[in-house]
Amino acid sequence: MRSKLEEEIERLSALARERGAEARRIAARDVVVAEWVRFKCRFGCKGYGKHMSCPPYAPALDETRRLLAEYSTGILLRFEGVPGHPDLKPDEIPLDFHPFFRDLILWVNSTVHLLEKTAFYDVFPKAFGFGGYPCIYPPRG
Repeated sequence: MRSKLEEEIERLSALARERGAEARRIAARDVVVAEWVRFKCRFGCKGYGKHMSCPPYAPALDETRRLLAEYSTGILLRFEGVPGHPDLKPDEIPLDFHPFFRDLILWVNSTVHLLEKTAFYDVFPKAFGFGGYPCIYPPRG
């Protein structure tokens, strides 16, 4: 007999496929939280400090590790391609890439939100999703 968690992962994986993403079950302990990521944002992105889902507003590393320690299972989503740009090459990405990737950001983050919301209402109240890319909304100031 399959567990409720296995059934839910199958349901969420099907939802991800419907939205054009591939889902894989992973152990939460296998998620790597690394210092270099924040430095890459801080010194490699002109959007640093301009989006609520990015450093320095994103949770600290230790806070993220503590959160992940409360979970046993996760779902990793893989998105292929950039909407509207099927053959995009790195040198074609503009310096101000956030608006350029708007459709990609919406695709990724809305899919993550849908899966989180679905799991939450399917009696998994601890469901939590980490999106990718910056949110498209700047901090209020």
